[in-house]
Amino acid sequence: MRHVLIVGLPGVGKSKLLEMCRVELPHVACFDLDRELERELGLAPLGLTDWILNHPTGMDRQRELATLVELLSKNSFHSCIISLGSGALDLFIDQKKSLSELGSVSWLYLEAELELILDQLMQDRSRPHAKLGDRQYWQKKLQNRVQYFANLPQVYRCQLEKFDIGLVNQMLQ
Repeated sequence: MRHVLIVGLPGVGKSKLLEMCRVELPHVACFDLDRELERELGLAPLGLTDWILNHPTGMDRQRELATLVELLSKNSFHSCIISLGSGALDLFIDQKKSLSELGSVSWLYLEAELELILDQLMQDRSRPHAKLGDRQYWQKKLQNRVQYFANLPQVYRCQLEKFDIGLVNQMLQ
């Protein structure tokens, strides 16, 4: 089955988009990878930020990948939509891992202006990004993600305010 993975920079609206998909496509299983990780780790909802900040190594990207692969395996007989945390693909970027192990997926890259995202990140103290580096650090890191997302196979690009649910239907076929 074909699956849709929603990716994008932090604060771009991946969770909002996933909720729109839940409402408009009730027959399709929808997952937020961060919420799945919280369940695995026994954390309260939205507790992943504090967990990341209290662990010297930050997010365990191998665990994140394993959780993603497990979600895709459990849903191998029907399509699903999964919103990935903004750093979920760092494992692939930093370690040059293959995306082929994820199976038949299409990528929905939710985009926004980098400067706007940086403004939001540096002001929102509830996100780990503002606490883990300054603006220059995140500008470089996020620029690397933008370049990586742009080169993913089967990437569909959109902005939240221009999103059409028909795009996801098309991607699931």
